Amino acid sequence: MTPETVIAIAPEAPTKPAETPTEAPSRPSSAPGETDTEKSSDSDLDDEIQRIIREIPDPTPQPGGE
Repeated sequence: MTPETVIAIAPEAPTKPAETPTEAPSRPSSAPGETDTEKSSDSDLDDEIQRIIREIPDPTPQPGGE
């Protein structure tokens, strides 16, 4: 194979077909294998996290702070 042949072939080689659509995959409503009990436990966990965040006291002002 001569260098001229490589130069003639390289520009014709596509890196990606032009017809290929670029779509973001949509997320399924529920993960495969996820059951209703797992969803409710996730909801319970979210509720517990929110409760803990509400219970955290606000930081006390430090001397010299604004």
